[in-house]
Amino acid sequence: MKKRFLVLLMVMIMVISAAGCSKEPASNGESKDTLSGEPIGRKTLTLHDSEWMGTDLFRCSSWYTSQNLVSDTFLIQDPKDPSKLLPNICSDYKVSEDGMSFRLTFPEGMKFADGTPLGPEDFIASIEYGLEDRDGDGEPDSDWGYGYSNIKSMEVDGRDVICYLSEYRSDLEYFLTQPFMGIISKKQLESMSRDELLWGALPYGQFYVDEFIPGSHVILKPNPYYMTSNPLVENKGASRLESITVKMADVEAFTLNTGIKEGDIDILTGINMEQYAELSGADDIMILDVTFPNIEYFELNQDSKHLSDIRVRKAIMKALDRDAMEVMCQGSFKPEYAMITSVMQNYSQRAEEYFKKIFLMM
Repeated sequence: MKKRFLVLLMVMIMVISAAGCSKEPASNGESKDTLSGEPIGRKTLTLHDSEWMGTDLFRCSSWYTSQNLVSDTFLIQDPKDPSKLLPNICSDYKVSEDGMSFRLTFPEGMKFADGTPLGPEDFIASIEYGLEDRDGDGEPDSDWGYGYSNIKSMEVDGRDVICYLSEYRSDLEYFLTQPFMGIISKKQLESMSRDELLWGALPYGQFYVDEFIPGSHVILKPNPYYMTSNPLVENKGASRLESITVKMADVEAFTLNTGIKEGDIDILTGINMEQYAELSGADDIMILDVTFPNIEYFELNQDSKHLSDIRVRKAIMKALDRDAMEVMCQGSFKPEYAMITSVMQNYSQRAEEYFKKIFLMM
């Protein structure tokens, strides 16, 4: 029986771009791996995700998991050491000793899906586009622009871009690893209106949108010029898939489970715990657990007459049984005591121990 894959897309990107260094046509028209000589296999994939809002990553207020396929990040976190950044689009990354500037290196040979070469000027044009303030409120129009708004100036040095900062902020490195701080060609940004860019933008990525039917699906085709600096994958060229269909209809969990069991869907980008319990018992379905550095938290209004007394707020925090919540959520959440966890950049064990001590001693 053919094995189907149920994964979170952070892992799926690794799956579809993993094995071999190049390809050659087989006699039956199926691509073969030049290392093993074996057929590569599937040429298409179907996955389910939420509704897309466009391909202009700077203007989309939401960016769903499968959209990462059309927008590569400049850098990626090292899965073995989250404090370390690895190449992805950029082949090198250096930070000045005072933390007030950094240098990104853009290798030669990268091209957008329309054949436009990718260079340092495209990075500068993209960041300037993301920082535009057309409404004059003093903030970037982009919902994500705050993450790199401390970039005050940029200059090109060969294949490098040097970014000078107005202040040091640790979250900038996080944004360099996220697709909504990606790159669109300077040519597109200068020749297309914002309305045209909404669905016509071609961020640099492994795939591009070939067809979009609102409320139904997106069909992705591989960027034929694609290459990556990612050291974690063997195939650093174009994907061997001919297409990916992203279904976006809002359907109930039962329908999604049925779809993947019957082979109508190859990949679900996320499942709830009830789905997990049902699907984990199937022999022909693979579930890959991925830990995301997301924090679930709530804030207390200190101006409220009921919460103004710090003793009340401490009592509420003391009443939260984090271990019991983990059991109730069937292990889908883990107790934490600080906003920066061990799987995140800039993790501090000292800070975690400090806050844990405070919460436990309340």
